Formats: sequence, C-alpha cells, structure tokens
Amino acid sequence: MSHDHRFIAVVGIVWAALLVVSLGTESPQFRPSDALRDPSGPMFIPSVDVVQDRRGDLDYKSRLSEFRQVEEIRFRTDEHGYRNPSLSHIPRVVMLGDSFVVGVSLDEAATVTARMTELLGEPVYNFGCYDGEYIPRYLADARFESTPPTVALLVMGARQTDNIRTAPRVRATSWWAREPPLSWLVTVPGMIFRWKRPLERDNRLTHLARRAIASIRYQMTGELNKGRVLIVEGEKKLVLTLDEQKLYASSKQRRLEATVDAIAAFHHELHRRGTKLVFAQVPEPGLLYEDLYTGEAPMPRPRFHDLLYRELAGRGVACVNLLEALGPQRLPYLFQATDTHWNPRGVDLAARALVEHVRPHLE
Repeated sequence: MSHDHRFIAVVGIVWAALLVVSLGTESPQFRPSDALRDPSGPMFIPSVDVVQDRRGDLDYKSRLSEFRQVEEIRFRTDEHGYRNPSLSHIPRVVMLGDSFVVGVSLDEAATVTARMTELLGEPVYNFGCYDGEYIPRYLADARFESTPPTVALLVMGARQTDNIRTAPRVRATSWWAREPPLSWLVTVPGMIFRWKRPLERDNRLTHLARRAIASIRYQMTGELNKGRVLIVEGEKKLVLTLDEQKLYASSKQRRLEATVDAIAAFHHELHRRGTKLVFAQVPEPGLLYEDLYTGEAPMPRPRFHDLLYRELAGRGVACVNLLEALGPQRLPYLFQATDTHWNPRGVDLAARALVEHVRPHLE
C-alpha cells in the first residue's frame, strides 16, 4: 500500500470512528412536546408533568448561534394524553386543533386554552394534537358523545388547514408490520433509507459541520437553511418565506373544497349532538406582515384565507376571523422571534377575540 493510500485509509478510519462515537441514540428534540409525544398516536404520554428547556423550531433549523434562544417551560398532560390539568368533568368549551392549540413552544400558563380559561372564568379543554386528526378523534371520544360540550372551537394554523383528516391515520402496531423481515435487505433503496436516519441524527460531528456551513452561508448571502430573517421594529425575527407558508399556493393545491366539506360535515355532526362549532384560522406571519417581506413576489388574490372564510360562511359555519382581530394590533410582534408559533401577546389577543364570540353561547 502506498503512503497516499495509507494516509487516506487512516483518515477514513479515524473519521468513521469519530462518527460512530458521536452518533446519538434518539432523534433530535428541541421542545418538551417532542420528547413527550406518544409514539402510538398524535397525542402525548398521559399523566406527565415536566419542566424542560425549549428552543424555537426555526432557531433549531437555522443552526446559527446568533438566533439561539432557550426558555424553560412546563408541559403537563391529563390521563388521556392531552395538555390539560386533571379535570373531574368535561368543560362546556373544548378547543380542537394543531400545535397552536397545544402550545408546543409555550409554557402551560400561556396556552390559548389557559388564557381563555382565565377570561371566561371556567375551564376550556385543550384537545390539540398532531397530524390533523382532531376531528375523527373528537368524534370517537366517548366523553364528548355522552356529555356534549356547549361549544367546540376548531382552531388551527393556516399552513395546516388543508391537512385536516376525516379518519385517523392507520398506524402499524408492531415492528413486524412496520418493517417486514428482510424487506430492507433486498432493495438498495431500503438499505439506504434504513441507514439514512441514524446518519442524519444530530450527532456532534454533523452538528458542528452544519453550523459552520450555515454560518458561512448566512454571512455571505444572508440566507438561512430554512426560512428567512424579517426585520420588525428594528429587530430580527426568524420566519418562513411566503412560499414555505403556502401563500403562493392555489385553492386547488390547498384542497379548498375538501377542507370546506370536512369542516361543514363536522359542523353538522356537532349540531346533531347539540354542540356549537366555531372555526378560527391562525394567520401566518406573511398575512399580517406582508409589507415587511421585501424581495418576495406579491401574494395572489383572492387569498386562500379569504376564500376559506367565504365558503365556510356560505355553509353556515360560525367563524372568528383572527386576521381581522390581530391585524390592527400586529405591533409589537405577535409571533415568537425564533419560532413559527405565536407568542403570549398573540395568544392573548386571539383568546380575547374567541371569548367574545363564545361567551354569548354560554349564557
């Protein structure tokens, strides 16, 4: 073996050894909701009460120390795996929805259901979960069948509105069902996929390399791995681009008709049960701060948000337009500086708008 080949072999062996040593044993987690997520479904591990650090999702994905913000939050779940304190009865108000309802980047006291509980003077049940399965899971929950709430709020982020599911996702219950024996051995793509995830975990070597690359890229071009920087009142905020927020997508691409049908069908089923449905969409930053997205093409009109509200109103669904409620008070900033979710001020304004609509139905 020549000296060149020996040198390459030694470097390769040392790098492989360092890589193996640095590999993590679990997927990266940057907030308590990731660590507490139940692997068997879209909810969380039941009956837990933890206090953990969290980082913003865009802070984590940007891989830039300049934007790193760490905050300690409390995350508590009830015996059913939803983010609530233990309750002895079903409240008159239940809120279904995605990560905005869960409050994945917020302390327990700052979630929208906690704020509504304070404003209404009675508990609001948090039925937030992942994967857009809140409607079928609500309808299948015997608690709401036997004791129908007075009001059900359906609140979701604008990007997830077209991800509503009318039936739960079919999940494999065993390793055998998920990965039939030897199936990953017989195809090259299967082998690549099987080793791709462990190699992409947030191990120390790849994390260091990615941070260095991301820093050089940002210094030279101002571009991030994901999203972009928005200047709001002189301060830097991490946001998704308008394209990443799906604000350029057509109503057909956003599945407008199917989305309206799913919500309208849910509305009619709740009416049969004696529950009032109220729908609200959490507007994307691009809708509230469109004028600050310099360098990006204007959004097409009419917007998906406007078409959705118009169609739902035509189907008799009660709606709260949070874009109209938050727009006049968009400053100070309503979202977290390094996260795609709203901050406590945004939550408070939204909670007040929702309470104003809900309260008359409780009197």
